[in-house]
Parts: sequence; C-alpha cells; structure tokens
Amino acid sequence: MVDVGVKGDGEETITELAKKFQNNEPIDDVLGIYYKKNGEVLHTADRPIYDMNRIGILPYDLVDTKNYDIKEFSMNMTRGCPYKCVFCYNLAFDNQRFRGKDPQGVVNEIEYVVKRWNPEMIMFVEDNTFTNKKRMEDICREVIKRGLKIKWMSSTRADYIARHTDEYMQLLKDSGCVMLTFGAESGSQRMLDSMEKHLKVEDTIKAVEKLAKFDIKGRISFIYGLPTETKEETMMTVELIKKLKKIHPKLIVNGMFIATMYPNTPLAEMAKQADPNFEFPQTLEEWADWQHYQSGFQPWMDKAYAKEMETASHIIRFQCLKDMDYNAYLKNIPIRIAARVGNGLFNIPASIRWKTNYYKFGYEMKLWNKLVFAFLGNI
Repeated sequence: MVDVGVKGDGEETITELAKKFQNNEPIDDVLGIYYKKNGEVLHTADRPIYDMNRIGILPYDLVDTKNYDIKEFSMNMTRGCPYKCVFCYNLAFDNQRFRGKDPQGVVNEIEYVVKRWNPEMIMFVEDNTFTNKKRMEDICREVIKRGLKIKWMSSTRADYIARHTDEYMQLLKDSGCVMLTFGAESGSQRMLDSMEKHLKVEDTIKAVEKLAKFDIKGRISFIYGLPTETKEETMMTVELIKKLKKIHPKLIVNGMFIATMYPNTPLAEMAKQADPNFEFPQTLEEWADWQHYQSGFQPWMDKAYAKEMETASHIIRFQCLKDMDYNAYLKNIPIRIAARVGNGLFNIPASIRWKTNYYKFGYEMKLWNKLVFAFLGNI
C-alpha cells in the first residue's frame, strides 16, 4: 500500500511530509509528490533540484556496518545524466539534469570513509560520474594532494575515454582509478543511432585501447533485442566483444542483456509501435515483479534468433561472473565448491560455442542461468 510517491530529489520532500503527517495537516502544498485524494491520483508541481552540497558527509555511522561487506564501499556524489538514450529511466526521472557535490566536499567524504573504515575499493554508484570533466580532474588532484591511497571505480562514457588525453588518463590512474564502467550497447552503428546513444562503435574500440594502455580495467555492457534489430546486427555486437577482449584481456563484459522497457521512456513507445499488443505492468506491484529481462525474447523477434542470442547472452554473462569471481558471494562452503566444479564443467561447452559462434540448442547455458539465479539472485 503506497500513500505518497515522491518524485525527484527527496531530501526536502520527505522532511516536509513527515512534519505534515506528524501534525495531521493536508499535503496538497508539498512539492514533488503524487498522492490519492477521493480516489483520484493527483500530483503537485516538481520541486527544484536539490543542491547536493547541502547534504554534507552522510552519517554512515548510523548503519550497522558489521552486517555488510564494506570492503567495496559504495558512495554517491552525483545524480542524473544529460544524455537521452531511449532506454534510460533518467529521461523520465531526472529530465536530463546533472548535479554533483563540489570537489572539496567529495574528497572530504572520501577521506572520512578511508580513515574510518579503510575500504579496499570506493565505488561511485552514479549514472555518469564524468559528465563534468573539470570537476573530476579537481577531485583527482585533491586526492593526490592529500596523499589518500585509495582504489576507486566509477561510471563514464566510451566517447569520453576516447577523447581523454594521455595526461588526463595518467591523472586518473595516479589518483587510484582501477576500473571504469560504461554502456557500449551495440556493435551496430545503426542500432546505436536508433538508441540515440550519440556514440560511435569506433569510440568504444578507442576507449578500450586507452584503458589497456594505462592498465585500467573496464567493465562494459551491451543491449540487444530492440525493435527492428536483426540477428546480423546482434552478431556484430558479439564480434565486437571478441575484438575488445583481444585488445584488453582484463576487460570485463558485464553482459549482453535483452532490452527492458521502463515506463515513460522512448523505448517503451518504440515497443508499442513495434507491437500494439505489447503489455506493460499496470500496478506498482506488477512492475516490482516484472522480470521481462529474464525471458530473452521480445514479441517482434524471430523465435529462433531470440533463442540463439539468449544462449550467447548467457555465455557472455558466464564469462563475466568467472572474471568477477561471484562464487565468493556464496557463504555456504560446500555450495561454493560445487559452484566452482560446475563452472569448470560449463566452461567447456561455453568455450566451444563462443569460438564457433554456435548458439543453437543452448539448454546447458539455460540450466546454468537458472542455477545462478537460484543461488545468487539477480546479480
């Protein structure tokens, strides 16, 4: 049961709502909310974006860190992204707005976390950390100036990396950058243009070459199964992945995932145009349970092509989980041992299929995917 939905930045909204509920006052004048009145869903005007510098250092001490693995410490210093990729929730959620904490405030928070918990890695869990290039440069220089010995990773774009100078890349490395993540999405330029990614296939190749040159790991993702995409175009993505792995052996390909539609995105409209009978969830509960990404099939796809590409997708994800050693997440020792043995067995058909591009009748990889989901969930 949902009483109120908060749209956008919630710091001020949630505080105002709490006071309204505490004093049993009407909430009609609280900005940035959806609520129900007399059976009708209403919404108020959007709230202006929040100045993240007002937040200060988050009270991490309020979290009982004994219950969490904080060797990889997640931090969030920016919100939003200015791009308009057709599949991204940001178009509806942030309206292409980007904002972030000032460099001094970011490094103050990093220093606090490092001195308090000394994590092995700091992960900036953000949509597009490098939107403001100068801001990131100032953060890196301040980290070096303070002598903070850290390892960090964040999200970016392939075309950003492709344009970065060697001096900028060295600055990132000197400040502790060990991994950059980005969505490469497709090996087909037509599909990249269809996604409005504003990215060239050559940008992805140049980015991976630059990461290899500076020995910075990359973790990249791809999408397939969009309206009008052909098997030949999806295979262009598969071939690009093979090429990138040769360029940078430490590259981690997070996966080649079936396109998932989110409400109020251009991709959702494209899906409706491709198949007017395409059904979206109608309630919040249905959206929460919607696991369309697991089906490996869109109604506009040829079924034989969909099954083959689903097998290719499982193989790519199989290799990713091996590279990331996700078996370490299994706390039960016998199950972890069994998983390592199972990985060894599945590795044989996966390697043969990958080398020969034979993805028909992929029953063993479907079984592998079910086992992963059963023991690790949606990782």
